[in-house]
Amino acid sequence: MRRWIAICAAVFVLLACMFAVSAEEDAAWTLGADGTLTVSCEGVCNGVSLSEEQWKQVKTIVFTEGVTEIGDYAFDHVTDHAQRVSLVLPEGLTKIGREAFLGNGELRSIRFPSTLREIGYGAFAYAGVTEIVLPSGVTVLSGAAFYDCVELTSVTLSDTLVEIGDYAFHHTAIESIELPSSLDAIGHGAFAYCYKLRSLTVPEGVLSIGGKVFWGCGALEELYLPASLTSIGESAFRDTNRAMRVYLDADNAHYCVADDVLFTKDRKILVRYPAYKTDTAYTVPDGVETIFGEAFCGAENLTLLTLPEGLKTIGGKAFAGCTNLKRIVIPESVTALEEVSVGVGFPDFTAAGNHGVGPFGDSCFAEIVVLSRTVDVTASYWGNLYIPDGVTICCYHYSATDKGARKVKTYGFESEFTVAYLDEDHEHSYTEAIATAPSCTAEGEKTFTCSICGWTETEGIAKLDHTFGEAQITPATCLCEGEKRFTCTGCAYSYTELLPKTEHVYDAWDLSEISCVASDVSRKCRYCGREQTETLRGNLHTYGEWTETVAPTMQAAGKEQRVCTACGDAQVREVAKLTFSAFAEPYLPYLYALDAVLVLALVVAVALKKKKK
Repeated sequence: MRRWIAICAAVFVLLACMFAVSAEEDAAWTLGADGTLTVSCEGVCNGVSLSEEQWKQVKTIVFTEGVTEIGDYAFDHVTDHAQRVSLVLPEGLTKIGREAFLGNGELRSIRFPSTLREIGYGAFAYAGVTEIVLPSGVTVLSGAAFYDCVELTSVTLSDTLVEIGDYAFHHTAIESIELPSSLDAIGHGAFAYCYKLRSLTVPEGVLSIGGKVFWGCGALEELYLPASLTSIGESAFRDTNRAMRVYLDADNAHYCVADDVLFTKDRKILVRYPAYKTDTAYTVPDGVETIFGEAFCGAENLTLLTLPEGLKTIGGKAFAGCTNLKRIVIPESVTALEEVSVGVGFPDFTAAGNHGVGPFGDSCFAEIVVLSRTVDVTASYWGNLYIPDGVTICCYHYSATDKGARKVKTYGFESEFTVAYLDEDHEHSYTEAIATAPSCTAEGEKTFTCSICGWTETEGIAKLDHTFGEAQITPATCLCEGEKRFTCTGCAYSYTELLPKTEHVYDAWDLSEISCVASDVSRKCRYCGREQTETLRGNLHTYGEWTETVAPTMQAAGKEQRVCTACGDAQVREVAKLTFSAFAEPYLPYLYALDAVLVLALVVAVALKKKKK
């Protein structure tokens, strides 16, 4: 009997665990043997209370119908002890509250209901999900909704989404994402540190993109901005891929691109100077009043930067990473050298040597000249900015004691720089010197040094023209064009002139198999192998000498023939009958001799006859 009581008690305890009701959270839950945690309540669900051991058993969290909203912080960090949890949300759910599932690193998949309309701030931050599909009807994706979901690679957004909140997809592994045409705004840092994102098209209809929106997108190669865009936040392109190209719709009425540099349409704000530009010198156009924070960030090729009078504001870290820019002159018109605020949750931003404050940030300058009298360059002011060792800041003095030069330590750091005060009580007397001679590859630089106070100014010297030697010729053929290549004798620059293709160049006719009557002969182009054929017609025999076959007589004609040495064809021709002269011709010498003998005999006979008488 006692044994049965113990068994019943054990069963009762087990059932109590499985069908426990949490009055404090006002939600009922059951935990099945298969690891399914079923949560049910009417209206807002504010979570459940499970022990650590119970959470270790959870594999799937299923909400029953009747749950219309999951409250703020309701399930934050609850899966710390679970492994690979799936989340099934019920039809009828319209809202997921602030940080509702924050920190659930083992939350691997989420099934959203079609009734969902809003996802709260940080709702799934740090979750372990790899894929997100938002149903049609979601209009608001609040800030940090999927913040630091480092395994998230695939995102499908709803076709009704109006706004993507600040840092919504910060530090995710998405490589591409299609933004819906319903979108109006993209928040501050929305795609920051999406380090695998390669291309993004902002659709027509989007009015604004926030600051630092593409911060740290080191793989981003192409960005397409629509005609509808009216606002780009400061430092939007911070630490992006140096080779990234921004393509702006030509019909945009608020921004423009000139020589790859992005400006507002009125040319009063310089938004971005692309780091991939190879120019060694750049002059900010007259009329620019503001240079955005980090506008020139990473422009390593720049050695000379000229700022215009009329410039008023220079944003934080505007020139950070310009490692070959050793000197900069701040015009008198400048009234503000702004700082970049340190964002919460970005510890790498405060790393040594990257304090992110002031326009110079990780300064690479040897000399900073501040001509503005409204910017008070005092030790305390500059103490709030990170200035590396060895920098000299030249500025006008504010009092009789602020003269000469003195060493100053950056507040809170060990680096030491020099403040050199300019004396404005005299006119400079300059001596000119060439600091860097120009070449055909780089501009030179002149320096003008005041012999009274040592104040220096610089002036660029235009590049030299290239000097070209004799052209290197690659002959043209019938297959391809040739070229003349001209190479500068002072550098590696070269240019080419094309030579037109030639006619075919044929070898001699191939007569190796020609016949005596009619033959097709061929020849080939020595470059392309094109074959040309021609038919040779007519008498092509090769005959030997004529030989007599029938001798002519005075009564009949003779015959003679000749034979082709190639084919044996014989030609026969008649030889005319002999005439008397022709017949007698061989015997004429004998006849003449006989005549002579007869005449002599006649003479002798006459002579003998006369003697007898």
